[in-house]
Amino acid sequence: DIDIYNPYAIIGLTTSKKFGSIWSNSGCRDIIERLLNKGFQGLKTDLSKLLLGEKIIFEPAHESFNAVYNLDSKQAIFTYLIYLGYLALTEDEVLYIPTKDVKQELDSIMKRCDF
Repeated sequence: DIDIYNPYAIIGLTTSKKFGSIWSNSGCRDIIERLLNKGFQGLKTDLSKLLLGEKIIFEPAHESFNAVYNLDSKQAIFTYLIYLGYLALTEDEVLYIPTKDVKQELDSIMKRCDF
């Protein structure tokens, strides 16, 4: 497995000497919550599986995302989350949550959703 580190978290650690999650301060939280609240079939179930550490076979969407709020499927939302770094995809198209702090952030967002 490859570990992914957010460069802003590393810069913050070296300058402030404090380690913290960049994800909760990234401003994406509200956008992700709105996207998840769209409630597309299988969205909550698959995200819950990922939070439990399961991996999911996934083929990313190939269309461009010009407007975040026009994402119209679970596939499009998961692909967008890959672009944001909240999800990751192996060469074998296995979807997973890349780091512990991202997992904590997604879990926090899920708890606020209106599923």
